[in-house]
Amino acid sequence: MVYSGLSPLAIAHFLLIGLGASETVVVMIMSLPAVAFLFVLIPWFFRWAWIGLSMQFGDFKSADAKEKQLVVWTEAYEARRF
Repeated sequence: MVYSGLSPLAIAHFLLIGLGASETVVVMIMSLPAVAFLFVLIPWFFRWAWIGLSMQFGDFKSADAKEKQLVVWTEAYEARRF
């Protein structure tokens, strides 16, 4: 097998262009995985940002709850691992 040096994204791009799709449609199709990734990343980021912001104003309830949740997850992982 000969490696063409093109990434899978570039191959998909050229394939869509070759099949007659317009550049706008190709960009829209190729951006769908990034949008899906952002729907996962944004809630996670802002949850942690909200915890940090609430701690700055003296409210540690959400941070304590997250700490307890992380301890439970860590203990469950260690129990499975060993």
